[in-house]
Amino acid sequence: MESFIKKFLIILLAIILFFVILYIIVIKIIPSQFDSKYQSIINLKYKQLKDIDTRKIVYVSGSSGAFCIDSEKISKEIGIPFVNLGTHAGFGMSFLNELSLSNINKNDIVILAHEIELYQDEYGTNGNISLIATGMNDNFEMIKYLNTKEKKEFIYYLPSYMFQKMDLYLNKAKIDTGVYSSESFNDKGTMVYLPDKVKEDEALNNRKYEKKDVITKSTKNNLLRYISKVKERGANIVISYPYYYENFIEIDDAVAIQNTINNSLKLKALIDINEARSQKNNFYDTIYHCNKSGQEKFTNLLINKLNVYLEQNN
Repeated sequence: MESFIKKFLIILLAIILFFVILYIIVIKIIPSQFDSKYQSIINLKYKQLKDIDTRKIVYVSGSSGAFCIDSEKISKEIGIPFVNLGTHAGFGMSFLNELSLSNINKNDIVILAHEIELYQDEYGTNGNISLIATGMNDNFEMIKYLNTKEKKEFIYYLPSYMFQKMDLYLNKAKIDTGVYSSESFNDKGTMVYLPDKVKEDEALNNRKYEKKDVITKSTKNNLLRYISKVKERGANIVISYPYYYENFIEIDDAVAIQNTINNSLKLKALIDINEARSQKNNFYDTIYHCNKSGQEKFTNLLINKLNVYLEQNN
Protein backbone atom coordinates (compact mmCIF):
# COMPACT_ATOMS: atom_id res chain seq x y z
CA MET A 1 0.00 0.00 0.00
CA GLU A 2 2.77 2.40 0.94
CA SER A 3 4.57 1.59 -2.34
CA PHE A 4 1.40 2.32 -4.31
CA ILE A 5 0.96 5.71 -2.60
CA LYS A 6 4.58 6.63 -3.39
CA LYS A 7 4.12 5.70 -7.05
CA PHE A 8 0.86 7.61 -7.21
CA LEU A 9 2.47 10.73 -5.72
CA ILE A 10 5.42 10.50 -8.13
CA ILE A 11 3.06 10.24 -11.09
CA LEU A 12 0.96 13.12 -9.76
CA LEU A 13 4.03 15.31 -9.28
CA ALA A 14 5.26 14.41 -12.77
CA ILE A 15 1.92 15.48 -14.26
CA ILE A 16 1.96 18.74 -12.31
CA LEU A 17 5.58 19.40 -13.33
CA PHE A 18 4.71 18.71 -16.98
CA PHE A 19 1.92 21.29 -16.94
CA VAL A 20 4.05 23.83 -15.07
CA ILE A 21 6.82 23.51 -17.69
CA LEU A 22 4.24 23.60 -20.48
CA TYR A 23 2.70 26.74 -18.97
CA ILE A 24 6.07 28.50 -18.74
CA ILE A 25 6.95 27.61 -22.34
CA VAL A 26 3.58 28.30 -23.91
CA ILE A 27 2.41 31.31 -21.90
CA LYS A 28 5.67 33.02 -20.92
CA ILE A 29 7.98 32.19 -23.84
CA ILE A 30 5.83 31.72 -26.95
CA PRO A 31 4.49 35.14 -28.04
CA SER A 32 0.75 35.81 -28.03
CA GLN A 33 -1.08 34.13 -30.90
CA PHE A 34 -4.56 35.66 -30.76
CA ASP A 35 -3.60 39.26 -31.62
CA SER A 36 -5.59 39.26 -34.86
CA LYS A 37 -8.73 37.80 -33.28
CA TYR A 38 -11.68 40.18 -33.11
CA GLN A 39 -12.19 39.59 -29.37
CA SER A 40 -8.57 40.46 -28.48
CA ILE A 41 -9.39 44.17 -28.95
CA ILE A 42 -10.69 44.07 -25.37
CA ASN A 43 -7.05 44.54 -24.32
CA LEU A 44 -6.86 47.92 -26.04
CA LYS A 45 -10.20 49.00 -24.59
CA TYR A 46 -9.18 47.85 -21.10
CA LYS A 47 -5.93 49.83 -21.34
CA GLN A 48 -7.81 52.94 -22.45
CA LEU A 49 -10.12 52.62 -19.46
CA LYS A 50 -7.23 52.19 -17.03
CA ASP A 51 -5.19 55.07 -18.49
CA ILE A 52 -7.84 57.79 -18.09
CA ASP A 53 -7.61 59.45 -14.67
CA THR A 54 -10.07 62.28 -15.40
CA ARG A 55 -13.86 62.25 -15.63
CA LYS A 56 -15.06 59.92 -18.38
CA ILE A 57 -18.05 58.19 -19.92
CA VAL A 58 -17.86 54.38 -19.91
CA TYR A 59 -20.08 52.49 -22.36
CA VAL A 60 -20.62 48.85 -21.34
CA SER A 61 -22.03 46.54 -24.01
CA GLY A 62 -21.36 43.70 -26.42
CA SER A 63 -20.65 43.98 -30.14
CA SER A 64 -23.50 46.45 -30.70
CA GLY A 65 -21.25 49.04 -29.07
CA ALA A 66 -18.27 47.94 -31.12
CA PHE A 67 -20.05 48.26 -34.47
CA CYS A 68 -22.32 51.23 -33.85
CA ILE A 69 -20.22 53.84 -32.02
CA ASP A 70 -17.52 56.28 -33.08
CA SER A 71 -15.83 56.93 -29.72
CA GLU A 72 -13.53 59.67 -30.97
CA LYS A 73 -16.41 61.71 -32.37
CA ILE A 74 -18.31 61.47 -29.10
CA SER A 75 -15.25 62.48 -27.04
CA LYS A 76 -14.68 65.49 -29.30
CA GLU A 77 -18.32 66.62 -29.39
CA ILE A 78 -19.06 66.08 -25.69
CA GLY A 79 -15.68 67.21 -24.37
CA ILE A 80 -15.39 64.20 -22.04
CA PRO A 81 -13.32 61.06 -22.83
CA PHE A 82 -15.63 58.29 -24.05
CA VAL A 83 -14.46 54.72 -23.36
CA ASN A 84 -16.36 52.14 -25.40
CA LEU A 85 -15.95 48.66 -23.89
CA GLY A 86 -18.28 47.17 -26.51
CA THR A 87 -16.58 44.10 -27.92
CA HIS A 88 -18.53 40.83 -27.83
CA ALA A 89 -21.75 39.88 -26.04
CA GLY A 90 -20.30 36.38 -25.59
CA PHE A 91 -18.03 37.80 -22.88
CA GLY A 92 -21.17 38.01 -20.76
CA MET A 93 -22.54 40.80 -18.61
CA SER A 94 -20.65 39.77 -15.49
CA PHE A 95 -17.15 39.92 -17.00
CA LEU A 96 -17.74 43.18 -18.89
CA ASN A 97 -19.33 44.85 -15.88
CA GLU A 98 -16.55 43.81 -13.50
CA LEU A 99 -13.91 44.86 -16.03
CA SER A 100 -15.47 48.32 -16.21
CA LEU A 101 -15.20 48.66 -12.43
CA SER A 102 -11.40 48.56 -12.72
CA ASN A 103 -11.48 52.34 -13.20
CA ILE A 104 -14.85 53.92 -12.49
CA ASN A 105 -14.62 56.90 -10.19
CA LYS A 106 -16.55 59.87 -8.81
CA ASN A 107 -18.54 61.85 -11.41
CA ASP A 108 -17.92 59.28 -14.18
CA ILE A 109 -20.95 58.35 -16.26
CA VAL A 110 -21.62 54.65 -16.91
CA ILE A 111 -23.93 53.69 -19.76
CA LEU A 112 -25.27 50.16 -19.33
CA ALA A 113 -26.16 49.11 -22.88
CA HIS A 114 -26.13 45.33 -23.11
CA GLU A 115 -27.90 43.51 -25.94
CA ILE A 116 -31.54 42.81 -25.11
CA GLU A 117 -31.35 38.99 -25.02
CA LEU A 118 -28.62 39.06 -22.37
CA TYR A 119 -31.21 40.12 -19.82
CA GLN A 120 -32.89 36.77 -20.48
CA ASP A 121 -29.69 35.10 -19.21
CA GLU A 122 -28.07 34.33 -22.56
CA TYR A 123 -24.61 35.18 -21.21
CA GLY A 124 -26.44 37.29 -18.64
CA THR A 125 -24.45 35.96 -15.71
CA ASN A 126 -21.70 33.84 -17.31
CA GLY A 127 -19.69 34.33 -20.47
CA ASN A 128 -18.15 31.93 -23.00
CA ILE A 129 -14.82 31.02 -21.38
CA SER A 130 -13.11 30.13 -24.67
CA LEU A 131 -14.00 33.55 -26.04
CA ILE A 132 -12.90 35.32 -22.86
CA ALA A 133 -9.59 33.42 -22.67
CA THR A 134 -8.61 34.06 -26.29
CA GLY A 135 -9.76 37.64 -25.88
CA MET A 136 -7.40 38.07 -22.91
CA ASN A 137 -4.63 36.87 -25.24
CA ASP A 138 -2.20 36.02 -22.39
CA ASN A 139 -3.16 39.13 -20.41
CA PHE A 140 -4.27 37.04 -17.45
CA GLU A 141 -4.46 40.08 -15.20
CA MET A 142 -8.08 40.12 -16.36
CA ILE A 143 -8.80 36.79 -14.65
CA LYS A 144 -9.68 38.75 -11.51
CA TYR A 145 -12.76 40.09 -13.30
CA LEU A 146 -14.20 36.59 -13.83
CA ASN A 147 -16.91 35.41 -11.49
CA THR A 148 -16.52 32.24 -9.44
CA LYS A 149 -18.06 29.95 -12.06
CA GLU A 150 -15.99 31.47 -14.86
CA LYS A 151 -12.76 31.09 -12.85
CA LYS A 152 -13.44 27.38 -12.42
CA GLU A 153 -14.19 27.04 -16.12
CA PHE A 154 -11.00 28.93 -16.94
CA ILE A 155 -8.87 26.48 -14.93
CA TYR A 156 -10.41 23.54 -16.82
CA TYR A 157 -10.01 25.36 -20.15
CA LEU A 158 -6.38 26.43 -19.63
CA PRO A 159 -4.79 23.21 -21.04
CA SER A 160 -6.91 23.55 -24.19
CA TYR A 161 -5.89 27.19 -24.45
CA MET A 162 -2.21 26.29 -24.20
CA PHE A 163 -2.39 23.53 -26.81
CA GLN A 164 -4.38 25.80 -29.13
CA LYS A 165 -1.78 28.54 -28.76
CA MET A 166 1.08 26.13 -29.35
CA ASP A 167 -0.63 24.74 -32.46
CA LEU A 168 -1.09 28.25 -33.89
CA TYR A 169 2.56 29.03 -33.20
CA LEU A 170 4.01 25.84 -34.68
CA ASN A 171 1.78 25.88 -37.77
CA LYS A 172 2.09 29.63 -38.39
CA ALA A 173 -1.67 30.03 -38.54
CA LYS A 174 -3.23 32.49 -40.96
CA ILE A 175 -3.83 35.95 -39.48
CA ASP A 176 -7.48 37.01 -39.23
CA THR A 177 -8.45 39.95 -41.44
CA GLY A 178 -11.57 41.90 -42.35
CA VAL A 179 -14.52 43.03 -40.26
CA TYR A 180 -14.24 40.24 -37.70
CA SER A 181 -10.62 40.82 -36.74
CA SER A 182 -8.66 43.22 -34.58
CA GLU A 183 -7.54 45.10 -37.70
CA SER A 184 -11.07 46.46 -38.10
CA PHE A 185 -10.44 48.75 -35.09
CA ASN A 186 -8.23 51.82 -35.00
CA ASP A 187 -5.88 52.63 -32.11
CA LYS A 188 -8.75 54.36 -30.26
CA GLY A 189 -10.91 51.22 -30.29
CA THR A 190 -13.37 52.44 -32.92
CA MET A 191 -14.36 50.13 -35.77
CA VAL A 192 -13.25 51.76 -38.99
CA TYR A 193 -13.31 48.76 -41.34
CA LEU A 194 -17.07 48.82 -41.83
CA PRO A 195 -18.96 48.08 -45.06
CA ASP A 196 -21.31 50.62 -46.62
CA LYS A 197 -24.08 48.18 -47.47
CA VAL A 198 -26.19 45.43 -45.96
CA LYS A 199 -24.98 41.84 -46.09
CA GLU A 200 -28.01 39.58 -46.45
CA ASP A 201 -27.63 37.15 -43.60
CA GLU A 202 -29.92 34.87 -41.59
CA ALA A 203 -28.83 36.57 -38.36
CA LEU A 204 -30.22 39.83 -39.71
CA ASN A 205 -33.27 38.68 -41.65
CA ASN A 206 -34.69 35.90 -39.48
CA ARG A 207 -33.67 36.61 -35.89
CA LYS A 208 -36.67 37.30 -33.66
CA TYR A 209 -37.02 38.14 -29.97
CA GLU A 210 -38.00 35.12 -27.87
CA LYS A 211 -40.91 35.84 -25.56
CA LYS A 212 -39.68 34.34 -22.31
CA ASP A 213 -38.52 35.92 -19.04
CA VAL A 214 -37.56 39.50 -19.91
CA ILE A 215 -34.99 39.55 -17.12
CA THR A 216 -34.08 36.49 -15.08
CA LYS A 217 -33.59 36.58 -11.34
CA SER A 218 -29.87 35.78 -11.52
CA THR A 219 -29.22 38.49 -14.13
CA LYS A 220 -31.26 41.02 -12.18
CA ASN A 221 -29.33 40.31 -8.96
CA ASN A 222 -26.01 40.45 -10.81
CA LEU A 223 -26.89 43.84 -12.29
CA LEU A 224 -28.25 45.28 -9.03
CA ARG A 225 -24.92 44.44 -7.35
CA TYR A 226 -23.06 46.12 -10.20
CA ILE A 227 -25.24 49.23 -10.09
CA SER A 228 -24.70 49.47 -6.34
CA LYS A 229 -20.89 49.29 -6.80
CA VAL A 230 -20.97 52.02 -9.44
CA LYS A 231 -23.01 54.32 -7.19
CA GLU A 232 -20.78 53.61 -4.18
CA ARG A 233 -17.91 55.12 -6.18
CA GLY A 234 -19.84 58.32 -6.72
CA ALA A 235 -20.38 57.65 -10.43
CA ASN A 236 -23.66 58.07 -12.30
CA ILE A 237 -25.25 55.19 -14.18
CA VAL A 238 -27.99 55.12 -16.80
CA ILE A 239 -29.42 52.38 -18.97
CA SER A 240 -29.47 52.60 -22.74
CA TYR A 241 -30.66 50.30 -25.50
CA PRO A 242 -28.44 49.32 -28.42
CA TYR A 243 -29.25 50.17 -32.03
CA TYR A 244 -31.20 47.22 -33.45
CA TYR A 245 -33.03 46.23 -36.62
CA GLU A 246 -36.71 47.08 -36.17
CA ASN A 247 -37.98 43.68 -37.39
CA PHE A 248 -36.40 42.02 -34.36
CA ILE A 249 -39.06 43.17 -31.88
CA GLU A 250 -42.61 44.43 -32.28
CA ILE A 251 -43.14 47.96 -30.91
CA ASP A 252 -45.57 46.87 -28.18
CA ASP A 253 -43.24 44.07 -27.06
CA ALA A 254 -40.33 46.51 -26.98
CA VAL A 255 -42.20 48.85 -24.65
CA ALA A 256 -43.06 45.94 -22.33
CA ILE A 257 -39.40 44.81 -22.32
CA GLN A 258 -38.17 48.28 -21.44
CA ASN A 259 -40.73 48.75 -18.67
CA THR A 260 -39.75 45.45 -17.07
CA ILE A 261 -35.99 46.06 -17.28
CA ASN A 262 -36.12 49.71 -16.19
CA ASN A 263 -38.45 48.95 -13.26
CA SER A 264 -36.28 46.00 -12.18
CA LEU A 265 -33.06 48.02 -12.19
CA LYS A 266 -34.49 51.42 -11.20
CA LEU A 267 -32.39 53.22 -13.80
CA LYS A 268 -33.12 56.23 -15.97
CA ALA A 269 -33.04 55.46 -19.71
CA LEU A 270 -30.62 57.51 -21.80
CA ILE A 271 -31.94 56.04 -25.07
CA ASP A 272 -35.39 54.41 -25.04
CA ILE A 273 -35.80 51.02 -26.68
CA ASN A 274 -38.00 52.40 -29.47
CA GLU A 275 -35.61 55.28 -30.11
CA ALA A 276 -33.00 52.61 -30.81
CA ARG A 277 -35.11 50.98 -33.55
CA SER A 278 -33.75 51.45 -37.04
CA GLN A 279 -34.21 50.39 -40.64
CA LYS A 280 -32.42 47.54 -42.33
CA ASN A 281 -30.24 49.82 -44.45
CA ASN A 282 -28.31 50.85 -41.30
CA PHE A 283 -27.06 47.34 -40.50
CA TYR A 284 -24.42 44.99 -41.81
CA ASP A 285 -25.03 41.31 -41.02
CA THR A 286 -26.90 41.01 -37.70
CA ILE A 287 -29.62 42.93 -35.90
CA TYR A 288 -27.03 44.77 -33.75
CA HIS A 289 -24.12 45.28 -36.17
CA CYS A 290 -24.19 48.67 -37.86
CA ASN A 291 -22.72 49.46 -41.25
CA LYS A 292 -21.10 52.87 -41.83
CA SER A 293 -24.35 54.79 -42.07
CA GLY A 294 -25.72 53.04 -38.98
CA GLN A 295 -22.60 53.87 -36.97
CA GLU A 296 -22.86 57.53 -37.93
CA LYS A 297 -26.58 57.75 -37.10
CA PHE A 298 -26.35 55.98 -33.75
CA THR A 299 -23.27 57.98 -32.75
CA ASN A 300 -25.15 61.21 -33.49
CA LEU A 301 -28.17 59.99 -31.50
CA LEU A 302 -25.91 59.16 -28.56
CA ILE A 303 -24.23 62.57 -28.73
CA ASN A 304 -27.60 64.34 -28.70
CA LYS A 305 -28.85 62.29 -25.76
CA LEU A 306 -25.63 62.83 -23.79
CA ASN A 307 -25.78 66.59 -24.37
CA VAL A 308 -29.31 66.66 -22.94
CA TYR A 309 -28.29 64.45 -20.01
CA LEU A 310 -25.27 66.62 -19.19
CA GLU A 311 -27.34 69.81 -19.34
CA GLN A 312 -29.86 68.33 -16.90
CA ASN A 313 -27.36 66.74 -14.51
CA ASN A 314 -24.33 69.05 -14.37
